[in-house]
Amino acid sequence: MKNDKMKKNSIILLETERLKLRHLQPADFDELFKLNSDPEVMKYINGGNPETREKVEKFLSGCLKYYEKNPDLGLFAALSKNDNSFLGWVCLKHLDDTDEIEVGYRLHKKFWNRGFATEGARKLVEYGFKNLQLQRIVAVALPENKASIRVMEKCGLTYRRIADHYGFHCVYYSLTKKGWEKLRS
Repeated sequence: MKNDKMKKNSIILLETERLKLRHLQPADFDELFKLNSDPEVMKYINGGNPETREKVEKFLSGCLKYYEKNPDLGLFAALSKNDNSFLGWVCLKHLDDTDEIEVGYRLHKKFWNRGFATEGARKLVEYGFKNLQLQRIVAVALPENKASIRVMEKCGLTYRRIADHYGFHCVYYSLTKKGWEKLRS
């Protein structure tokens, strides 16, 4: 049974022009550790504090358990179609401790400013509305994280308010399915 789950998690679930997206798996630990221990990557997540191996192990374990309850949601490893390299992840998951579904992203800094976060996030927004029949998708970021806010806007999400999530005052953006359909027409 465990091997069946592992095989399922290694299947490419979604593709974009340049990315393959699949569930995270235990073999991604080293890449996740590099990602989460980079102070620049973590600047707007936890103030730039590199995460320990133990914290990343707990993070990955939580992601794997999340798939069991929410097989269509979670963090998706973003892999390059060119060489299968691990760029980071994009997600479609529950926002904090709410029933809302958020889109998010975290990439190795060498892949910043190349459109990968937008490409992956747009695909997950499409997947959420078309395949999962979600009625609304949200996103949050620290107000000073201008790059993340720009990705949200490129995905069609609109600023709604300041809200408290993950222990921070965040900008809160959202997009309805009707709004997304209107953008596509």
